[in-house]
Amino acid sequence: METSHTYPSYISPYRIVESETIPVLFLSYIGNYDTCSTVAFETYTWDCLYEYAKENSLLLDKEDYWGIAYDDTDITSLEKCRFYACIAIQKGIGPNLPLTSPIKHMDLPQGTYAVYIHQGDYALLDAFYETILKQLPQFYSLGETPILEHYLNSPTDTDVKELLTEVWIPIVK
Repeated sequence: METSHTYPSYISPYRIVESETIPVLFLSYIGNYDTCSTVAFETYTWDCLYEYAKENSLLLDKEDYWGIAYDDTDITSLEKCRFYACIAIQKGIGPNLPLTSPIKHMDLPQGTYAVYIHQGDYALLDAFYETILKQLPQFYSLGETPILEHYLNSPTDTDVKELLTEVWIPIVK
C-alpha cells in the first residue's frame, strides 16, 4: 500500500553553509531511486566504496557518505533516473583509478547551500524536496550545481523512521 506524506507548509532552513569542494569516490546508478534504499544497493555501492577507500588509505577519520540525485521524478521516467553514491576521501590524494573501474573520483562543488534536515524514509525525500524548493531562504534563488544529500546515519543500523539526511540545496544571492 502506498502512502503519501505531506510536510508542513513552511520548513525553516537548518543552516546556510559556505562549502569548500569535497573530494569523493563515487559509483553511478541509473534506475528507480527506490532501489537506492535497498540492502543490495547498500552492499554494492557504499560497502564497495568504503572497501576501496580503506584499501587505498583514502578514508577520513569518520566515514562521510553523500548522494546526488540528478533527476526530478516528475520529469524523468523512473528507469532513467541518475544517482551517484559517494564517499568523501582525504583532500590532496588523487586515487589512481583504472579507466575501466566502475569507481570514479570527483569533487562535490564548493558553494553556498541551504541545508535542511530530513528525518525518515528515503522514499519520502521527493515530497520533502517539493516543500523546501518552494521556500528558499529570503534573497536567494536556486543555484546551478546539483542538490546534494548527506547521510548522517545508515539504514543498515538505523530504523527507517530515524534516518537523518541533510539536503544541501545550492543557492545564490
